[in-house]
Amino acid sequence: MIGTAFNFESLRRGVPTASVAAFVLAITVWLGICPPAAVAQLNIESAATKGMDVVEHLGKKAPLDLEFLDPEGKTVRLGESFNQGHRPVVLALVYFRCPLMCPMVLNNLQTRANAIKQTIGEDYNVVLVTFDPQEGPAEARQQQLAFLAGYEREHPKDIEKSFQVLSGRPDNASVLAEALGFPYRYLPESGEFSHGTVFFVLTPDGTISRYIYGVNYPAETLRMALLEASEGKVGSAFERVIMWCFHFDPKSGAYTLRTLMFVNIASTLSALGVGAFLTRMVVVERRRRRLTISAIAAIAQPVSPVLSGGPVSTSKYGATSAPDRPSGKQPPGTPT
Repeated sequence: MIGTAFNFESLRRGVPTASVAAFVLAITVWLGICPPAAVAQLNIESAATKGMDVVEHLGKKAPLDLEFLDPEGKTVRLGESFNQGHRPVVLALVYFRCPLMCPMVLNNLQTRANAIKQTIGEDYNVVLVTFDPQEGPAEARQQQLAFLAGYEREHPKDIEKSFQVLSGRPDNASVLAEALGFPYRYLPESGEFSHGTVFFVLTPDGTISRYIYGVNYPAETLRMALLEASEGKVGSAFERVIMWCFHFDPKSGAYTLRTLMFVNIASTLSALGVGAFLTRMVVVERRRRRLTISAIAAIAQPVSPVLSGGPVSTSKYGATSAPDRPSGKQPPGTPT
């Protein structure tokens, strides 16, 4: 029995505490599956993670005028991935030689992107920014190709324009991280960086809309975050209605049902359903009554007499036909 309390909340919030590090380190070393670099990253003293909490800046704008290098080595502005119609942007600050957490974040992002119906390049864009000064366009290109190779959804041929991997400007990466409330720290003793496990969803104009923490979030959280960030322009009309019923719970890191709103909408739909049922019943009843009246009127209408063999006389008992008489002959005893 390992005598270390495992802090799930700290991992979900993206803070590698000493208890998390000790637990994961002990398990992976015992199994013999953890590489030395990952051991170095996990074996962090509490002082190295002090002050590393992510500070959410929801509603604030990201600095879109910052410049970086794209995978081709060209200078581009961060804002070139924004303001493309209705598309929100998934933004992650990572470093590619990270032995553990960054690959987990990106692998899980790829898995969730394959699971949702929104498509990169059509419904949203993705931007990865490395804050490691040792990484440049070559590493960025390798990361771009690796991610897209595992992206299983049908996508535009020019998807690389919608999946940008930026590098080469560590100072600007630091400015971006500060604007997002994302701290990271270089650890000289291990040569690695201490940082949180989180990525960001921004609106098309660069407003910070949502923080998604950890590596075990459901695909539905990503889908709902994109829907929210796009201000309801991504997805069907039904999904836009659903967004009224859900809100993001920072404590659970997921979208939860907004009970009062759900009850109001459910009540309205129920009232509309009852109203439609009663309206149909009234229409059916009126039609039935009209048919009944028409049937009674048809039965009560007098029958037209049928002439057969002579004139018809009418008595109080109804219409009767006179007996046939031979023409030109008179009955016996009839006076002439």
